[in-house]
Amino acid sequence: TASHIHAEQISEHLFGMLLMLTHHLGEAWEIQRQGVWKSPAGVKETRPLAGRRLWGLGLGVIGAACARVGRSFGMSVVGLRRRPVADPCCEHEYGPDQLADGLRGADVLMNLLPGTEQTRGMIGRDALALLAEGAIVLSAGRGSTTDTDALVAALSSGKLGGAGLDVTDPEPLPPGHPLWSMPRVIITSHYSGVISDYARRTDELFLENLRRYRNGAELRDVVDPKLGY
Repeated sequence: TASHIHAEQISEHLFGMLLMLTHHLGEAWEIQRQGVWKSPAGVKETRPLAGRRLWGLGLGVIGAACARVGRSFGMSVVGLRRRPVADPCCEHEYGPDQLADGLRGADVLMNLLPGTEQTRGMIGRDALALLAEGAIVLSAGRGSTTDTDALVAALSSGKLGGAGLDVTDPEPLPPGHPLWSMPRVIITSHYSGVISDYARRTDELFLENLRRYRNGAELRDVVDPKLGY
């Protein structure tokens, strides 16, 4: 079984990265450390999140939480789900065979895909080319779902306006890798799901499932071994 206790903290983490990038807060922090009163370069080109198209790649428990937050910012939210269902926070859901349709023209890509053989390298050169110019890529699923060389190339060319990565491929990201020093790239060491009461919450879920198991009841959050999640 799975824990499914990460939705709130990971959605907050990803939108924190997104706001840092869209509002130039990383640059502002560096300027503050210099003790200088000036605006970051490019600040006059800042666009609000409202009205921008958010593509949620993987609308599971975490993706659904991200969709709710995106909708609260006034974003146009679409996403991919293995089995599309009606979700009031999504304008449209796409199936796995409609990846290109969903990516085309998206301003923000939130990649929450699990790491499986089917998802390995799914976000590569062709997928990134479909995004809007200056799009931002955020990733908190598994690093293996993104072609890192293609991501670096898209950032270097200016096709992408930035990236917020809680997961990478390889992981840990080795010293000297180009992503470490690229402007408008935020990297966190795969901790977006960490919270202070993690152990308590997982213990409660385990004990609940143990009670159900002993009573012959249906377990919560069952994992499908064939799918890998």
